[in-house]
Amino acid sequence: MLTYIGKWNFTDDLNGRIHVLQITEPLDVLIDGRKLPGKIVHLDEKELLFLDNYGYHLRVDLSEHKPISLFDEADNQVYPVTRCETLQTNDPASEK
Repeated sequence: MLTYIGKWNFTDDLNGRIHVLQITEPLDVLIDGRKLPGKIVHLDEKELLFLDNYGYHLRVDLSEHKPISLFDEADNQVYPVTRCETLQTNDPASEK
């Protein structure tokens, strides 16, 4: 579904860092430019459910045909997401 394709920002409240969630045309899932190993196990007009290699789910929820949140089962956290307006080239891992 093309609705999911794009880049979205979300903020980790524990450390204040802004991260980038990217979903590509072949439906690869990337966080901060790194492809996550795993597979999409469910996809419909309400959610995309990704299962990583550790057995945890990432869920992207839609509202009004656009992603609104990312649920990370590993952290048991929901992160609101906003569409990236510009290409992000900085690596959050290099920020101090």
